Amino acid sequence: MNEELQKLIDHWPTIIQITKINHTMSEHSFNIWISPLKIMDLIDNTLYLTFNNSMGADFINKRYKSYLENSIYEVLKVNYEVVIAEEKNYQEIQKSLAIEKKESEKIKELLQASNLNSKYTFDKFVIGDCNSFAVATAKQIASNPGSTNPFFLHGGAGLGKTHLIQAIGIHILNTNPKANVLYCTSETFTNELIEAIRTNKQPAFRAKYRNIDCLIIDDIQFLLDKEKVQEEFFNTFNALNGDNKQIIISSDKPPKDMIGLEERISTRFENGITLDITAPDYETRMAILKNKCDENGITFENDVLDYIAINITSNIRSLEGALNKITIWTKFSGEKMDLEHAKSILDDIISPTKPKEITLDNILETVADHYGITLDQISSKGRAKDLVHARHVYMYIARTLTTHGYKDIGRFSGLDHSTVKHGIDKITNELKTDQSLNNEIEVIKNKLSPS
Repeated sequence: MNEELQKLIDHWPTIIQITKINHTMSEHSFNIWISPLKIMDLIDNTLYLTFNNSMGADFINKRYKSYLENSIYEVLKVNYEVVIAEEKNYQEIQKSLAIEKKESEKIKELLQASNLNSKYTFDKFVIGDCNSFAVATAKQIASNPGSTNPFFLHGGAGLGKTHLIQAIGIHILNTNPKANVLYCTSETFTNELIEAIRTNKQPAFRAKYRNIDCLIIDDIQFLLDKEKVQEEFFNTFNALNGDNKQIIISSDKPPKDMIGLEERISTRFENGITLDITAPDYETRMAILKNKCDENGITFENDVLDYIAINITSNIRSLEGALNKITIWTKFSGEKMDLEHAKSILDDIISPTKPKEITLDNILETVADHYGITLDQISSKGRAKDLVHARHVYMYIARTLTTHGYKDIGRFSGLDHSTVKHGIDKITNELKTDQSLNNEIEVIKNKLSPS
């Protein structure tokens, strides 16, 4: 018996008493439904309990499951899912659980070998208008890998791209455990290539990336302006595509806007399916918050969640960050969270009555971070297209969000009045016809003031 299960057994009398007290159960209800429960097994954070008949087990699952989960957390500070089964089928259930456990461990090993996060499944991805088509397409590709190449997903930071592209890989492995799936960031791809060149192990590098059934590359924009890396990726892409293997790619922008990406690669990206994910609407934000509450085994009043959903609109990551903050406070303080408490705790994240100061420095830092370049690069005299574009975007945002003049805006790189004006005018004109640029700038503005 493992240590976690033994700890649950040792604390079980306390756990069920807390369930009774916290949820004001009558002695009669407690004796009928809770007291007879028996601990059967603990598998992958799921606690299996037995009851003496199937109807009763079904009733407890519906009525008392969340109560028991909350009590377990209160005593052990661990989130377990509780499942109640019929006692007379113990042997069959135990056999089934043993098989399930073995399969689960095998899948876990496969996910680890593929660099996939087991949390990023389709059923944990909240669907809304902002992503419904992308999710439907991702599921179709996961069910028919190799039928469409590549699947290119783009959107701002924190909108769920990594979750969705990994969900495809997880689905493929669950359907076909023999499939060879590999997830990596383009930064990892780059670093491994550099190491392979340094150690003269390029054949091994190519074997790793070309002898697979599904390649998932995150944040492809890291390859921009890296000629040797792009050449290696191009050849890898062609090898996989030629064998009808699935290629899945994410980026913060669509292929046509990736300045510094070779045209031959951009063309191949556009030959597949290119979709975007936008910021979630209010309903989706509320659904995300409620789902995370269920995962954390905690409940908040609707007005608290509503306050977060209304004030944080830019991305899912910021939403979860705010929720995590009040969750931690609630669990450590033991006090109930109300709206006034939430406003106080989240004051540094959400301050509707206190406008955030936006300076030239934090605009420059945010723009540089968004495009994956350093402050030295954006402030340099370099004329690479992506650097010039980033500077122009900085100038435009600085002009629209601050009261600074052209001279102040140009100081970061020693640019004169006419150069700054030219950059701002260029972006202004492009925004009239380029929707993706509009989205790009909106994402950066949201990063500057997420609430």
